[in-house]
Amino acid sequence: MAVDIRLRVGDTSAQDVSLTSSGVAVLENYPMGTPELEQTAIQFLGDGGGLSVPSWSNVTETIPLHISAASDELVADKIRAIERILDLARQGSLGHLDDRLYLRLQFDHDTEAWRSQILAARLEVATVSNQIWRNFARADLIITRRYYWETEAMKSVAVSSGTTTTATTGYATVYNS
Repeated sequence: MAVDIRLRVGDTSAQDVSLTSSGVAVLENYPMGTPELEQTAIQFLGDGGGLSVPSWSNVTETIPLHISAASDELVADKIRAIERILDLARQGSLGHLDDRLYLRLQFDHDTEAWRSQILAARLEVATVSNQIWRNFARADLIITRRYYWETEAMKSVAVSSGTTTTATTGYATVYNS
């Protein structure tokens, strides 16, 4: 099963960095991590019972990459392009940017694209000196992302009430009385 994996800033593809074979780097494999249960908070109800609410931890993953190009300068440019977009994640986690960095993936037979916000990231390039001379470099992309995946497209929900006959996907006032 083929998968298209990208680093995406915000909701547009203007600054995408592709991690697939046709993009900046070749993804060797993607060992998708699963969240771990961090703690379970128990809220006691008035009738003597309790309600258990799970809390999940964020996921830290290591994604191995193979970065290649026609020359050693182009390999270095590709490494800088990945580091530049990862710097946006560091700035966004500090609250300096409105646009968040996402890890975006889409499977070949899926119509939906899925994304998870990257909270922290770094690129560790292997220190073998002859790799860039041979026009490639191996690197590990280490990310910490949210524990959940969400769809990229916003969905409109039609809302109607007992007083209006037409449903709207715009704003609606809801009264609780």
